[in-house]
Amino acid sequence: MNQQDPPNIHAFIGPAALMKMACSGINLTPLGERLLALAGSGRSVSSADALLDLSTILQLSNSREIALSVQNEALKLKQLYHLPAPRGIAGIRLLALMTPGDLMTNTPLDFLLEDSDIALDILYVSPHLPFPDTLSDHDVLFVAIGESDETRPLLERLGVSLAHWPRPVLNQADRITWLSRDHAYTRLSGLPGVVMPATVRLTRHELENIENKSVPAQNYLSDAAFPLIVRPVGSHAGHGLEKIDRPADLFDYLKNLPDKVFYISRFIDYSHPDGLFRKYRVVLIEGRPYAAHMGISTHWMIHY
Repeated sequence: MNQQDPPNIHAFIGPAALMKMACSGINLTPLGERLLALAGSGRSVSSADALLDLSTILQLSNSREIALSVQNEALKLKQLYHLPAPRGIAGIRLLALMTPGDLMTNTPLDFLLEDSDIALDILYVSPHLPFPDTLSDHDVLFVAIGESDETRPLLERLGVSLAHWPRPVLNQADRITWLSRDHAYTRLSGLPGVVMPATVRLTRHELENIENKSVPAQNYLSDAAFPLIVRPVGSHAGHGLEKIDRPADLFDYLKNLPDKVFYISRFIDYSHPDGLFRKYRVVLIEGRPYAAHMGISTHWMIHY
């Protein structure tokens, strides 16, 4: 909360600042309690800002379902949230389209804009949250909605709506739909110098067929060979991701997960001669690759 704000006014903080506080060891519980009290004092724009920040705090506390419920209450009050340019005067006014969901649902733009002269307006849209009649003035629009089965219909509609947008559009909505794990394989695997195992979607029943050996894995996956990588469709950050060394291992894997649809692909041992695994992220700007970061681990699944 800004020190200049009256006690009953709250300026939107945003996920980046809240996560930085949490990672610095700051206990966010007192702030969450103040936000809850403020939000309960009346239905106002400031209440919406407080509720959306409270939703982030709850997500950081691993209270996902409660957090999404609080987020829903915030979006009933308003759809547009503002973060001023960190450097003060805005050189660029950026309008980002996001959709309701957890911290993995949208591109976390406020992390990218720290120490910049970019003012960020976040507009939440969904089938139940249509475009408002008037939008905040902006220089650039960024579609920050991530790819998923749930967001695909929305992204397809936005692709049509934004086709002739009067301002530059970054992250074309219809192209975001290309980024599913199976679709990425079909688009990239044939490129020169690219080694990419086939990725397909299988139902729970089809995985059970592989587990009990009634159907060989090769019937579903062209280059199938154990070990396989299996994960639920829609999962990120390693949740539900496992290396399956033999068909029988699928029994315990499925027993511990309620999901109905999964991605499978062949595991590639990408360790270096020193036995360590290295994960690189590369950013392409105007077709030129730039190294973003690298993670090194003794384990094949690298998340940090």
